[in-house]
Amino acid sequence: MDEIDNGRKRLRKSTKTEEDRLSALPDEILIEILSLFSINSAAATSVLSSRWRYLWTKVTTFNFNSNKSKKNSRKITDILGDILQQLTSSKLHTFNLQLHSLCKLLKPCVAESCLREICRRKPDHIKVNSKREFFHVPELLFKTQSLVTLELSGVVCFSNFVLENIQLPNLKHLTLGCLFDVHSWLENLVRCLPMLEELDLRFESYYQLQKTPISILNICALNLKLLRIEMHSQWRTQRTNIFINAPELTYLSISDPNSFYYFRHHPSTLVTADINFTIEDVFGGDRKWMDGSKDYIHQVSRFVGGMSNVKELYLMLDSETNIYSYYKFEKHRLLPIFHNLAYLNVSFEDVGLIVWKDLLLSMHCFPNLNQLVVSLNTGCPIPVERSGWCDAPDSIPDCLVNKLKRIEISGLGVHVELRLLKYILSHATVLEELHICVRYKSPICKKTQLWNECAFCTSLFSLPRASSTCEIVFSGLHIQASSNDSKNGHLACEMIGFDVT
Repeated sequence: MDEIDNGRKRLRKSTKTEEDRLSALPDEILIEILSLFSINSAAATSVLSSRWRYLWTKVTTFNFNSNKSKKNSRKITDILGDILQQLTSSKLHTFNLQLHSLCKLLKPCVAESCLREICRRKPDHIKVNSKREFFHVPELLFKTQSLVTLELSGVVCFSNFVLENIQLPNLKHLTLGCLFDVHSWLENLVRCLPMLEELDLRFESYYQLQKTPISILNICALNLKLLRIEMHSQWRTQRTNIFINAPELTYLSISDPNSFYYFRHHPSTLVTADINFTIEDVFGGDRKWMDGSKDYIHQVSRFVGGMSNVKELYLMLDSETNIYSYYKFEKHRLLPIFHNLAYLNVSFEDVGLIVWKDLLLSMHCFPNLNQLVVSLNTGCPIPVERSGWCDAPDSIPDCLVNKLKRIEISGLGVHVELRLLKYILSHATVLEELHICVRYKSPICKKTQLWNECAFCTSLFSLPRASSTCEIVFSGLHIQASSNDSKNGHLACEMIGFDVT
């Protein structure tokens, strides 16, 4: 009993010491610590002591997630309003609101009242994410001069927007999503943000909300460094023409199978581009219903060709946007030389292995390419003999011979692509790593598939290599192996998800 009593005394003493250390901190530091909590957790500290009773009201960060509250929507809204009224801090650095089903707060009048109280405290960052129901965005947000960051994500509504007298002189980061259409006020908004550096636009056009959709969008931002655009449309029948005027742009990300894109000026500062022009399976169908389909591949090719200064390029293409095939057939047109390109990551949807010949031909335009990543998603592996790849290109790309050090290929079948891999290995003199990934599930039994993978891997590792230091790494459904671990024709591998007993 004495030992237990002594343990309890030590624990009380230790706890008291910790409390004394915390209480010894000045109010300014305690307020900074409380600002890291969610607002309801910070408010809960008011019961600790008389000193803590009002400390939380001076927090400079307001974080609230409705999904973590056990109260119903009406009570949560009342509590949130009560908390806002009790705040005494004149400056609020960050307001972060995660909404799930706060029906009352999602009403336009209630939302405006809440945000008016926030904007009165000159916030630097406002982030609102509505998960399930419409959050009506009040225009007063676009007249809050202190804002540096404005993120409006999820199911947000910009209905009846006019946006006159925009006052956001300090805004550097703007995220708007989900936009249900290309609105007429959007171009004016971007143009009125002199300090804008990052712009993120996400369109989800499941419904045609505008009787006369905007067909032209000009993005003019002279200090813009980063631009992301996602546009998904099920019902749109007219392509939007999007013109980009951003002379300082360094990063560009586009996921949009519908729109025409143009650069107003050559993007000489662009470093990284991530472009996805494939149509998503969720929407189904093809693009025959979309106007301007005949010109689409032409403009896609011109747009990608305009990025010739990039160092890293990510491309997702399908049969309708395969620019490599387009340039092959359009012999009078050539991709410009991408002198700075060191990393190329290209993914093909529903395009046969014939794309390899088109890609190799285009690699003449990438003289300094150091890493190449290729992903094939054809649904079912197509034998080389039927893919049209059998005839190798007449000339060998310089980068394959002298520059490429790492190549990753995924989406191949087994047995049938050795001719392609033999071509690569026999010419890549400085290649250090070749990674092959096979993930196609065959209807044959596991043991047969395991045997096929082992046989393919053995044949792959025995191919002649122009680079004596090249390591070949194979990853299949059932085995993983490295050529460095296999010697004298004996395959050493690790089996995955396979019971050999």
